Amino acid sequence: MKSNEETCLLPGHTGPTGWRAGGKGGLVGVEMGKLKRADWVALPQRMVTSLPTRFPAMDGTRRDAAAQLELEGLGLSGLDEDDFQVITHDDEQRDQRSIIAVQTTQVPVPPEATLESKFAPSVAFRSLAPSDVNLWQEQGQWCLAVADEKGHALHAQALTARQMDADTAAEIRCVLSAMDLLGLTPEVKEVAVEVPPSDEPVEVVTEEFRGEVSLPVVEKSPAPPRLPSKDWRLTPDVIVERRRQQRQRQTMLLAGMGAVLVLVALLGAFSARLWTRERAIAAESVRLDALEPELMTIRDAQQRWMVIESALIPDKSPAEIFHQVVRLLPEKGIRISNFQLEGSNIILSGEAQDQTLEGLLRQNLLDAKTPAFDGLQWDTPNSQPQASGLFSFDWQASAPVTDDSAGGGASF
Repeated sequence: MKSNEETCLLPGHTGPTGWRAGGKGGLVGVEMGKLKRADWVALPQRMVTSLPTRFPAMDGTRRDAAAQLELEGLGLSGLDEDDFQVITHDDEQRDQRSIIAVQTTQVPVPPEATLESKFAPSVAFRSLAPSDVNLWQEQGQWCLAVADEKGHALHAQALTARQMDADTAAEIRCVLSAMDLLGLTPEVKEVAVEVPPSDEPVEVVTEEFRGEVSLPVVEKSPAPPRLPSKDWRLTPDVIVERRRQQRQRQTMLLAGMGAVLVLVALLGAFSARLWTRERAIAAESVRLDALEPELMTIRDAQQRWMVIESALIPDKSPAEIFHQVVRLLPEKGIRISNFQLEGSNIILSGEAQDQTLEGLLRQNLLDAKTPAFDGLQWDTPNSQPQASGLFSFDWQASAPVTDDSAGGGASF
């Protein structure tokens, strides 16, 4: 069986039967073991309530609303669009005969049905004899359909009677009388009874039935079913719930995929920005590398200037700085043992006879207002007493320096 062929699951004489689409809308039988899925599922007539009625020509939405009012009048309230359907005939006339099909609330769903399966009453799959009362068996139960002049079902239902007897005839007469009161019954010609095939001759239609039905009775062989000529929207509650859950899962999946796409887009934008910054940094590094020879020339000039600065500026010359330090010394009691210049830094070491003289020299250095010490900060830790009774000191004056500054040194 090809995957693109429509498959059907129909109620047979004794149980469900499988079918697949053949030529010209007909169906060909399929073994139930080979039927894995059913595109169409026929609802047995005992699970469908049929209400024959008449509507004026109107829009489909208004017709459905009018049908709901009719159903509420019969006590069938709370139905949605998947629970009932209105099928109209006589489309060319202003007053149209119609049939309202309502599924029961507890419709069992066969395992062959899928979420995409379509559901319709079993009468929609039958070829009815025009202007006849059609009778057939579904899983051992007799069903009835009254057809109009074109073979459209005006009413269909499952009979309560199990045998073709007087009770069955009385039930058929009641159905025809009720439709006649509504003005829907066509000119019925006969009762067409579908006799299931059997290896042994079995009397299906009894003489009692023939005498009580008051219409000619003919027996005929079962005709092959066909696909419904109209679209049906009847759907069991189980399938409706499964479809709702599937839509929820699809919505959650789409939301998750959307979040992933947003995250990927953000990561892509971040990666692009990072790549752009990397390219900018690489370009700046190339530019700085190209300036390196010029920077080396500037650094060499700075170093040469630092070397000759002390010779060009008298206040910064080693001799002047040493002279300023000597002028700050007390008249006696302090001996300078080391005087050294390292760039703009001054290192001064020596010995004092007592801490008073040392403190006097420290104060003179800190309070000195001379250009030689401009911008310098003195670090004068306390002196260390020696075994000889003298106090040695080691002080330093420094100025903020940069990595590029360098200078020569001088010592005395």
